[in-house]
Amino acid sequence: MDIAKWTMERKYERPMRALIAMSAEDREGLRNRLTFSWPAGASGNPEREAKAILNHDIRGVVGRLHRKTESFIPFRGNLTWREILCRIMDKQFNRPFPANLKEEQIEVLVIRELMQRIPKSPSNADKFQIPNVKSIGKKSNLAVIVLDAIGGVVDAALDSKDLPAVNAVFAICLALHPDLEQEYLSALGF
Repeated sequence: MDIAKWTMERKYERPMRALIAMSAEDREGLRNRLTFSWPAGASGNPEREAKAILNHDIRGVVGRLHRKTESFIPFRGNLTWREILCRIMDKQFNRPFPANLKEEQIEVLVIRELMQRIPKSPSNADKFQIPNVKSIGKKSNLAVIVLDAIGGVVDAALDSKDLPAVNAVFAICLALHPDLEQEYLSALGF
């Protein structure tokens, strides 16, 4: 199926745009965090890499956020971007929000909710290996800063060590909202 048609049908325009705009290194970082190998023909092709990050079998973002029972429902399609965001707000943050919010507004809620949960105690930061962002140095690409710290940040904020889909969604949301870069860096203590 044509990637543009697939993107429109599944309502993934926003995350696809963010993923395609990321550097190859950043997409590779997300792929590593999601622990899968690029499907044939995807490596080096930004559109195919973006699609794989979202939809690669059970290891992509969509597959990791599907509920087990949904796998057995033959007419259930893949989650939309909005449903992915809503799942994270509900399951990870247990936070209700108005149903009339746009995707862009929910993305900001996801970012801010996670930033509020970043531990302030050095012992938690050490426990989850949140790097000292000051030692990373000022980089011009927000996604690089995000990927340098995101695994530990999400793990510490949600008190878990295995949430690669949430890591990927958080990175995508931040890439879609570069205006929140300074807020994110401040939450990390930068």
